[in-house]
Amino acid sequence: PSQKPVSAGSAVNNISKSSKRMEGWKNLISGTIDAIRGVDFDEGISHLNDSIKILCEVDDIIGLGIAYGNLGECYLKKGEFLLAQSYLECGETYTILSNDCATHLEILRNKLLVVMSENHAFDITAEKIEDEMLLLLNKVTDKTELMQVYNTLATASIYKYNKEKAKEYLEIVTDMTEGNLEYELYTCINTAA
Repeated sequence: PSQKPVSAGSAVNNISKSSKRMEGWKNLISGTIDAIRGVDFDEGISHLNDSIKILCEVDDIIGLGIAYGNLGECYLKKGEFLLAQSYLECGETYTILSNDCATHLEILRNKLLVVMSENHAFDITAEKIEDEMLLLLNKVTDKTELMQVYNTLATASIYKYNKEKAKEYLEIVTDMTEGNLEYELYTCINTAA
């Protein structure tokens, strides 16, 4: 079967779009490392904003979901909850469009932390977010994401004085976190609480 020849202009456009996408992801990754891991918060935020501009140009909805979600997490860690909520909402929209359940779950986890920081785990919005998280759990296999989510759910249960539910989540996550110092510590702190 004969294939329709690709025009030179179309080929150049594809290469240009691919190159822009790589630049967008490079900014996304370096911004995430700098801002979320505390290397250089302001530089990281700048890289994340640059990645969003570039990824919008190439219509990369997966990258946009991650970038907005990470930007939201940055502002959550900085204690700027209104900005965090705004970026997390944007990221959630893109993760739903792209069906990126792992990133969606991460965004929901951060949204729950925002609500608990501003209000309390008993808040109706917190309850709705928890329900959404529970619905997504079976669609995600990323162990790192699941470790964070179960620990966050355990934290919410502890805040609500629901020892049984907290114990249930901690039993699930204890085996997962073994050998991962950061999350094992998070699990130990939750268990002690």
